[in-house]
Amino acid sequence: MVGLFGALARAVVERRQERAIRAAVGASPGRLVRLVRRSAVAITGAGLAAGLPPAVATGRSLATLLYGVSPYDPATLAAVAAVIVLAALPASAIPARRVAGLDPMPALRAE
Repeated sequence: MVGLFGALARAVVERRQERAIRAAVGASPGRLVRLVRRSAVAITGAGLAAGLPPAVATGRSLATLLYGVSPYDPATLAAVAAVIVLAALPASAIPARRVAGLDPMPALRAE
């Protein structure tokens, strides 16, 4: 979850000028927060899509360590994916709050 927060915070910093322009043109803080949340869902989805095949492949080698669970148990994989998605929302709260309070002028002058 710390890595997810770091990725989301970095994505917010990289697109600072774009969000400053949006704020200067008149985007509401709520709209900026929705943009951050949408990018959080996209980053999380990309991470899940990239991580699921290696997780399934690693399950075969860890089968001897698993007790009472199949290495390819779809319910377990779905539960883990759901927990990660649900954790992405609070992880994006701090970057979203930073964007909502963004003063566009210093961000625009910096570039």
